[in-house]
Amino acid sequence: KDITRNRGKNGIGDAEAVSQVLKSIGISNKLTNDNGTVIEQKVTKNILNTMSNIVDSDLKIGKDREETQSASKIGDSLVTQIVNVAKMTELKNQIITSPKVAVIDVKKDARRMNTDEAIKNAGIVGFNLPEESQQSKNLQDCKMAPAAEDKDNTILLIETKKGKTSEEMNMAVVLISDATLMPDTKIS
Repeated sequence: KDITRNRGKNGIGDAEAVSQVLKSIGISNKLTNDNGTVIEQKVTKNILNTMSNIVDSDLKIGKDREETQSASKIGDSLVTQIVNVAKMTELKNQIITSPKVAVIDVKKDARRMNTDEAIKNAGIVGFNLPEESQQSKNLQDCKMAPAAEDKDNTILLIETKKGKTSEEMNMAVVLISDATLMPDTKIS
């Protein structure tokens, strides 16, 4: 987290360094299924805050196609690593937030677990964010909410269905408030 604290000076090299540190502690930059590794909630929060600092940076990608492709690979690695962090965190069925990144690992047995009321409805996960946080793109106050509740502040609603029947499923959800990790010469 300290490496990325000075958001104004973070560059693509810092993003790559974060990815390498995550790889060194066992968080792959390739999508993985449950490998048995569990990340404590405190460590998950620190990783999300680090990623949030990177997302809040201006990575200043040049107009050169090769440089953009390289930056895109680094961004893809970081996004994949965030997904893997979500899957590996010890906290299940509850959202973990930071200013620019939020994650949740939803398990299909959520209705049997002591879990957030918002996901006890099989097959529906909704995310709400107060209007002032939407304006500032701050995910710190992101909450899960039942689909029918607080429609004005719903930023994402995920529903799984098989025909007309809701179906429970395992899923890792990652919310990122900015496209910084998806470099493109037109928007960088």
